[in-house]
Amino acid sequence: MVITDNQITNFETGLQLMENEMVYATNNKINNCANFGIYSEDNMVNASCNEIDMGLTEREQAIGIAHIRTNILGNSNAWENASFRSNCISECKTAFYISNLRCNNFDAIYNNFLYNYQSYGIYASNVTLQIGSNLQVGSNSFVSNNHQSGLGSPAVDIYSDNCNGTAVGNFGILNLSSNITVSGSGKFNSTATCAKQVNDRFTSNPHSTNQQYTVLEMCNEFDVNGRALLHKTIDGITLNNNWFVIFNNSNVSNHYNIALSLINALNSDEIDGVFNKLKGAEFKLTNDVLFLEVYYLKNKNNTVEAISKLNEIIAINDNEADLVAILAIELDLLYAKKGLHELSVAQQNTLKNIDAKQAINSAMARDLLQASNGKHDYRFKPTQQLTTTTEGKIISLLENSLLIYPNPASNDITLQMVNATDANAFINIYDAMGQRVFQQQANIKTGKITIDISQFASGIYHVQLIGANSKSLSQSFIKK
Repeated sequence: MVITDNQITNFETGLQLMENEMVYATNNKINNCANFGIYSEDNMVNASCNEIDMGLTEREQAIGIAHIRTNILGNSNAWENASFRSNCISECKTAFYISNLRCNNFDAIYNNFLYNYQSYGIYASNVTLQIGSNLQVGSNSFVSNNHQSGLGSPAVDIYSDNCNGTAVGNFGILNLSSNITVSGSGKFNSTATCAKQVNDRFTSNPHSTNQQYTVLEMCNEFDVNGRALLHKTIDGITLNNNWFVIFNNSNVSNHYNIALSLINALNSDEIDGVFNKLKGAEFKLTNDVLFLEVYYLKNKNNTVEAISKLNEIIAINDNEADLVAILAIELDLLYAKKGLHELSVAQQNTLKNIDAKQAINSAMARDLLQASNGKHDYRFKPTQQLTTTTEGKIISLLENSLLIYPNPASNDITLQMVNATDANAFINIYDAMGQRVFQQQANIKTGKITIDISQFASGIYHVQLIGANSKSLSQSFIKK
């Protein structure tokens, strides 16, 4: 399932992604949600390039993105293979909340811009965090106004409640828990579009680590299928030794996007051998190799040859015509040694017309316009009004809570609970006369447990959750 280009405002949860879903959530704008911007439970989600503003002044418990595993007996691959890349999360209590059950490793938080979180940039519960490594730096930016003195307890950039973790190649880490180790001298700021760090000038190598504009991470210019072939390291972007085998084993319909990712990410000294292999590979469309050669020549600073090759291309559809127009503008600026802020009125109008089509290359035109004027003018479509139901309601992860549904119930009930202070608790159920009719130990901090009540007599029952610290919560339900 793909969820893209939505504007989501004033819901309890912006996107609620539950078990057994594989979801790509990208380019959504989420504002002023009471509990979560994105809530992912027991599933694989690829969330990238989303703007999440939780409106901290009104939503003081809000979490930007929560990724939680609740089923210890289930397949952990879905949870572990999730990815959060190039998101901007602001005005929240906690930007990321990552939760597991057995200190499982999670290493897929890259290039996010985290701004003005009150308590935590990243909070990990029973998770071994790896926020970047020497092979692929994190490039997350941690910026909290709550670091200033006189504002109470300062925000913690990275916190783990139980397991060790590491962070390499991130910017702005000031406070962290003692079990998190920060290493590496390089501190790479996020290049997420909404962080407004786009370099407006073309350079001889705009894709190296010392430039702000990095095709490897910009939202609309990097195909996710290429990530297995490339790594951004402290020293630059490196190529997987088996890249051509991986490329050939991928679907032919993806070959152009993957090849473009390689050509745009590698420096001018490395792409000669890569392009020589790519131009003999199989591609879906006749002009694919010609477009790749234009990019290759552009990145080699052979601007005149690139313009000549572009003029040879006869577009076979509107999408290719748009791409020819965009490349013509880029090459014209390169030849004239101009930056994007020097786009002519005619060039701006061309890009605006391509953007208005909302076609395949509209995002590329929009990126160039944005870099030229510093404004974020992405278009979003409003979401349909959601139907609120009791089942699936999100509960706060920051304090003890207990929710029971359905209510009334006939055959079973589900307890959705948070045991924030410790993992061990007892669940007791009492009938209206105060007799205990059920007891179960629950070794869980947050999650759901289903209980069979089919043999219970009709009436009112009381559920009590008692933690190891003797703190308790209670709720009632009706057995029909």
